[in-house]
Amino acid sequence: MKKEIFRSDWHQLTENRIKGLFNEIFGDNKLQPNKSIVHKLKELRVATLECVENRENSTIYRIKQIDKEYQVSKETKSIMVSDDIPEYSNKKPPDRVISSFEIKPAVHKYITEGEQIYIERLKYPRFRAVINKISRQKSLYITEWIDPEPVDPVQVSSLLKKAEKFASSYVKFDG
Repeated sequence: MKKEIFRSDWHQLTENRIKGLFNEIFGDNKLQPNKSIVHKLKELRVATLECVENRENSTIYRIKQIDKEYQVSKETKSIMVSDDIPEYSNKKPPDRVISSFEIKPAVHKYITEGEQIYIERLKYPRFRAVINKISRQKSLYITEWIDPEPVDPVQVSSLLKKAEKFASSYVKFDG
């Protein structure tokens, strides 16, 4: 069973409405998402928050669009941000898993570096592309191939179209 909330209007929701959504979807979790997760969701505007694991002393959430994991800890009342599960899975003493939930691996990830917006493909063949914000046309340019570039131009075009579809959630393209 999945435990997730997708919203395209996080930035418009009040804190009380967000808490209500968390109680509705994540009500039986050990710990609810905290303010730093709420602020990140509001900053992103469009995002999916997923519960990954409910543990004895913490709960792990993931914001799918940026592929970041957040561990909300009962002991320290703090949050740890991670790019991978093993970082908190190997903690000593172990934080026993009570329940885990089905999550799909992200295919694309949204990244901001200064004024630049990048989309990174996380599945093979991996690449990083920049969004052309100046023209506001549907244009994404591959800046780096992480894996070998496919030789078939049709495959490259198809990969770019999928990345553009993902990007259109964040940047409104004309045309």
